[in-house]
Amino acid sequence: MVKLAEKDLTAVVGSDCKMHWQSNGEYLAVNTYGGFEFFRIKEEEGTPTDFLKVDKEILAFAWEPSGHRFAVIYDEPNLLSAVSFYSMKKPGKVTELTSLSNKQADALFWSPKGNLIVLAGLKAGKLEFYDVDRLVAISSVETVNANKVVWNPSGSYIATVSTMPEEDYNRHCDCEQNDPLNGFNIWSSQGKLLCKHQFDSPLLQPAV
Repeated sequence: MVKLAEKDLTAVVGSDCKMHWQSNGEYLAVNTYGGFEFFRIKEEEGTPTDFLKVDKEILAFAWEPSGHRFAVIYDEPNLLSAVSFYSMKKPGKVTELTSLSNKQADALFWSPKGNLIVLAGLKAGKLEFYDVDRLVAISSVETVNANKVVWNPSGSYIATVSTMPEEDYNRHCDCEQNDPLNGFNIWSSQGKLLCKHQFDSPLLQPAV
């Protein structure tokens, strides 16, 4: 066991500290009071850190798979949420790539290849497909009933699924047959609906 780095984080209040590892272990983001502390784990000389100041409530954070970019959803008081994209590519600096305002997003789902992302508003039933390489929106769809979003390994397709916790189903099984909430949809990476399937009964989410 080798100690790579050590740093006292004083801006931590209670359980507010959250850690986010990049999939290759190259970066570690630590969410502290007032922003993010970033550790560059695989630098040749030590483990330098960078700080990104944040003065808004953070709703979601997600690293690009095997990449240097990450996305953050911020809560905007009296407005819809905002989504910002950043890069760690430049040594010693966290660079903002773009910021999108007025978004109905509460979750982030990166493509396995990292070039695309789905900005999901699961509560609002809206999905926005976004090209992070070109920093442009591809398409958006509404009235999507889902509580899970899953990419296939190739990054060509994405599934939206509506599930019900098993304990809820056992407690009050009052679901109707052909309820639009019971099923899944398959989409292309560009946001085109390819397949829609409904079940006669809820798709249960096993209790853990």
